[in-house]
Amino acid sequence: MGTNLLVLDDLKENGPRDVIGVHSALDDVALVYALNQHLGWGLSRLAQDHVVRLKDREQHHVVYAWRDDFTDIHLLINHPLVSQWNKGYQPEGVGLFDAVGFAVPKTPLIKKKSLAQAVLILSDPLTKSEIVPLIQRCKAIPLVLQCIHYPWMTLRDRHQLILEPLVL
Repeated sequence: MGTNLLVLDDLKENGPRDVIGVHSALDDVALVYALNQHLGWGLSRLAQDHVVRLKDREQHHVVYAWRDDFTDIHLLINHPLVSQWNKGYQPEGVGLFDAVGFAVPKTPLIKKKSLAQAVLILSDPLTKSEIVPLIQRCKAIPLVLQCIHYPWMTLRDRHQLILEPLVL
């Protein structure tokens, strides 16, 4: 008789997480400073960028992180710092010598209608009574224009948002 195997995702490792898109008139460093000041956090830049591998290129996104009592909080800058072609890839319609000056596109990781400058990723999901005040406090920061909660399952590339847990 055959055996059936049921494989389930480990929710602790693979989500769901809370994701909040933040758009502001501040540059990235000023946004991190404002979040730290107004929310009582201690976000600091990680030594290694988050690398996203696409079929034709890889992009490096800046990540800031802080560990609260129970939750890892990551702020991923949505627009990549660096984008480079994968080894051996050549864009269509470009000759051997034309490719030298051909710019590698930099595409945001989260491409929702309201394009976010940065994405807050909380490792443990919050309750509605916790997420609503957090978004309101975020919106109250001067020059923060928008904070939007993205439900985990609506994000097409959510697997790219799974970041390494912080080690203390």
